[in-house]
Amino acid sequence: MRAARDNGCEPLTDTMERLGTCLRQYRKTAGLSLSGLARKVNYSRGYLSKVETGRAPGNVQLAERCDEALGTGGALARLARAQLRDPRPSERTKSHDPLPDNSIGWPHQRLPDEAMPQRRPHEPLAQVGLPLSSATAVAFMLALDEAHNALRAVARNDLPPAARRDSANDTLHNARVYAIRERLLVLSAAPLVSAAEAAFLRIIAVRDAIRVGTRLRRVS
Repeated sequence: MRAARDNGCEPLTDTMERLGTCLRQYRKTAGLSLSGLARKVNYSRGYLSKVETGRAPGNVQLAERCDEALGTGGALARLARAQLRDPRPSERTKSHDPLPDNSIGWPHQRLPDEAMPQRRPHEPLAQVGLPLSSATAVAFMLALDEAHNALRAVARNDLPPAARRDSANDTLHNARVYAIRERLLVLSAAPLVSAAEAAFLRIIAVRDAIRVGTRLRRVS
């Protein structure tokens, strides 16, 4: 595998564009389609496409998985860490204001962070003028919490192996963890994406442990 500078990655000054360009070139060198790489790294084809074209920030976790899948010797992870140090958005992303995702119940407007009103007690979050990226981050945290509680319920039950596996899998889908994660990956800056991915991997590890039979210990 050639080094990153031999793949034409170095001349670009925008770290987000450089990560996407290198990812695309390494993927093509490996003879993998976007769908093939998506299956290997547990990200959707659509998100990988946005990373490659500079329309979404990558993250260290994604880069490390791609390095492993493509045999790049850590080149993509180094670019992802450089992006954390220099999180300036690509010029191509500045002209595209992402559309609101009404399926998670967040508002149409985008307000600057400093203008965000205080939420009154018992007021629905959807009625507070959260910036779209912040609202999606809150939605993701709530989805993770819902999935975690559902996983705990599965772990308490004495289920046959097949039913336990299916129930554990369903928890993340029912809580919309995957759907909201995709939205967060596209909307948010690299540091927030990396933090969200770390939390996502933790819930995946909990799910996998419960799928194979781990039980929740009852504390008397």
